[in-house]
Amino acid sequence: MSASKIHFVLVHGSCHGGWCWYKVANLLESAGHIVTAVDLGASGINPKQLSDIPTYSGYLKPLTDVLKALPSGQKVALVGHSMGGVSISVAMEKFPTKIAVAIYCTAVMPTPDNFDLLQLNQQDSKFIFDSSETATAIYFGKNFLESTLYQLSPPEVGDEVSDPSEDLSLCLSVARYYPIYRDEISRSETTLTSANYGSVNRAYIISEEDLGLPVETAQQYIKNFPPKEVETISGSDHMVMLSKPQELATYLQKIATKYV
Repeated sequence: MSASKIHFVLVHGSCHGGWCWYKVANLLESAGHIVTAVDLGASGINPKQLSDIPTYSGYLKPLTDVLKALPSGQKVALVGHSMGGVSISVAMEKFPTKIAVAIYCTAVMPTPDNFDLLQLNQQDSKFIFDSSETATAIYFGKNFLESTLYQLSPPEVGDEVSDPSEDLSLCLSVARYYPIYRDEISRSETTLTSANYGSVNRAYIISEEDLGLPVETAQQYIKNFPPKEVETISGSDHMVMLSKPQELATYLQKIATKYV
């Protein structure tokens, strides 16, 4: 692969799918790069159902399959958004030599010794419960999405101010339940070490107006486990790839070019 052509692997967060990267993917591909926007297990258009992926490895399998299939010696720029930060962290643990840089886009960035799979949101979100009344999956409600994740997403042309944005409308039509893993097998599958996970180059992109993962939370991740570089995008909500796609695409290329 030429120095100017980078393979970006884009990983979505809870309840979303590879579809949420459509603006950024188009910009990166137009710039001559290769883009793989993964649909994790039971997400996006992935055919699996929640019952098919009882542990975290099943949820992560579409991403691990992409990394396994890379030609010998080829490395990617791995990008995770929101809870996709957990997914790329586990991938870094399993495939540290196949990742040139991991970019956390207003994402969860755990430390090797402090890692929790549970990230629950409330408001009008819906849950699936097992027989013991333990939540096993979450589906974000419209109010939570609109007020906390998509509050700066641009409205459709000609829409009334009160109408949902085009991107929020897309989300409401294709979002799926996000699995919540509490079992010991999943915990063992997501163990992170300094030797593997900690050896991969990392960068962090802060979204300045993010209400879903506030700046203070992002700064705490950065303080606890400092990446090699930090960038900030202003005027962007949690769904920065939709509210500020050009700025995000520019930073992804700027960061990745240094490592690939």
